Amino acid sequence: METTYESMTIDTLKKAGEKMIKIIYKDEDFYFKTFIKEDSNQLIIHNNGAVDHTKRKPPVAQRSSWSEDIEVNCIFFDDKTIHFNDLNTGWGAGNIKRFYLEDYSAITKKVQELLSIKSKNVFYWGSSAGGYMSIILSSMHHQTSAIVNNPQTLLLNHYKGKIDKLLNAAFNGMSKEDAFGKYPERFSVVEAMKKYGYAPIIYYLQNYQFEFDMANHFEPFRKSLKEAGISEKENYYILYNDYERGHSPLSKEDTLQYIHKILDIK
Repeated sequence: METTYESMTIDTLKKAGEKMIKIIYKDEDFYFKTFIKEDSNQLIIHNNGAVDHTKRKPPVAQRSSWSEDIEVNCIFFDDKTIHFNDLNTGWGAGNIKRFYLEDYSAITKKVQELLSIKSKNVFYWGSSAGGYMSIILSSMHHQTSAIVNNPQTLLLNHYKGKIDKLLNAAFNGMSKEDAFGKYPERFSVVEAMKKYGYAPIIYYLQNYQFEFDMANHFEPFRKSLKEAGISEKENYYILYNDYERGHSPLSKEDTLQYIHKILDIK
């Protein structure tokens, strides 16, 4: 199904069913799936982690089949960053000309408006790169919250090979120092909070057995918040112990249990 940002209506969302929606926004096409739950006044937005191109070519809306088990309105976003290169992870970074997360934010707010949902009832959700994008999208959308599992928080601390691939594909081979200097909000969730003027409530699920994440993302995130003078008092850190899963997210059953508990809290 195809529509424009300006012409998208509630009927568009309902008629799409399980089909991918292609939306034209500011002369670019973006893809997502929506699942409308008539009796719900909440909205949750899922963002992709790494995508295996050998199994599925973009556009991809990961975990969209989970919508059957989620009792609220859902959006599942594709990440356009990985469409035209060999990246399997894009972090919503876009390219030199455009920050795609700003586009996804505008699309989300349009859907929210069509559904007449209050911002305090909007949640961004994802694991790994999807968690990273969820925190930034929530920082762009005041009064919303983020639910994240083992997210990246500072891309300069991430695996060099993966970040070099992103810089070569999307930023014309720019060095990571230059990229961070020019686009800090694309490479750090705390820098995004500073730019967009909102530190969201974050439900942060982290496997403390995975040392790389703890040393390069979890601990630096908390340190960066403190250095920026951003309060953590509304963040909820849920540390769990699962040596076998490592960086892999919690199971579907455990993830949905947390999501429904958190949404009930709100």
